[in-house]
Amino acid sequence: MAIKLISLVVITLCVASWDAAEGIRSFRSPTTTPLNRYSFPPHFDFGVATSAYQYEGAVEEGGRTQSIWDKFTHEFPERTNMDNGDIAVDFYHRYKVCACNNLYIWL
Repeated sequence: MAIKLISLVVITLCVASWDAAEGIRSFRSPTTTPLNRYSFPPHFDFGVATSAYQYEGAVEEGGRTQSIWDKFTHEFPERTNMDNGDIAVDFYHRYKVCACNNLYIWL
C-alpha cells in the first residue's frame, strides 16, 4: 500500500512540475532594445564605485590597520559565513592590472 501511495505522489509531482515548466517556457518577455554604450549621449561618462573594505585587502600592510569590519569578521566569523576581507579583490597588490582593466573598458 505504501509503495502505491509513494508512486501516486511521485506521478502527481511529475505532472505538476511538467505543467509549471510548460508555463515558464511559454512566457515571453517584452521586446527590448539592447543597452550598450551607443544608447547614451556621445559625451556621457560612465563611472564605477566600490567599498574599500571589499576592495583593498592587504590588512597590516603599507600602514593600513584593521578596520571595524576586519575586526568584526574575525571576532564573529559565524555571523559573516566565515568570510572576511583579508584578500578581497587585493587592489593593494594588483593596482596596475586594475588600472589597465579600467582603460580597457574606457573608464
